[in-house]
Amino acid sequence: MRYLSKTIGVLLLGVSAAAALAGCSVGSERFFVVQNQVPQDGCVIPADRGSLYRGSGTLDVGLVFDGALVGYQLFPLLQNDLPALGQAGGTEPNRIALREFRVHLELAPDAPPALHYLFAAPELGPYLAYSEAWSGTVDPGGGNTAASVTVVPAQVARQIAATGVLNEISTVGLFARVRAVGDTLSDTVESREFVYPIFACNHCLVSYLAACPYDAVNTGNACNVAQDEAVDCCLDGQALQCPARLPTTTN
Repeated sequence: MRYLSKTIGVLLLGVSAAAALAGCSVGSERFFVVQNQVPQDGCVIPADRGSLYRGSGTLDVGLVFDGALVGYQLFPLLQNDLPALGQAGGTEPNRIALREFRVHLELAPDAPPALHYLFAAPELGPYLAYSEAWSGTVDPGGGNTAASVTVVPAQVARQIAATGVLNEISTVGLFARVRAVGDTLSDTVESREFVYPIFACNHCLVSYLAACPYDAVNTGNACNVAQDEAVDCCLDGQALQCPARLPTTTN
């Protein structure tokens, strides 16, 4: 199944709302995020456990351009280990219908004081704890489904860049805490928490930079150029273009 890079959508829940709802869920030990999948060409997210996955991520805040809504995107592989109870051709009561992801983004304790001050600002709060809608199903008995969720909104990435901290140190650690939420026929089910480390940097993913135009060899992540993979960029005046491309010719 093809999943295109998804924008963040409406931020629905703050920290208190997420905590209140979490107590209503059941089955977290049998519903979980297996791993973060590596996108294939065309931003196709594989839905099998044998696919490549990442244990940590890199976010280049210098590549989160104006107008972007996504800083870092997670591609969770979900697994439903509830037992299959349905009869052949009948309704399956333990199939999980996905509803949303709940995200809580934290700063590493050893981050510079300027970033701790930033993350404590009330206006940034809705971008640090929120829910993002998602639809789909996960079959019981070990069924897998791939999905995508924004775990660092672009607003957070741009605010980190604006502090100038990453001009002085190479990386800053972040932790994305993610839970998937869905419904069986009888219950709301919340996955156990998946904690994913992300290292934020400034222009560390730019592998080559020259004047435009030229055609990039390293074209970056298939879903989001600001994360995980090296990219060749070019300067068009003062504007950075990533990946670099030759101009389109017309007859």
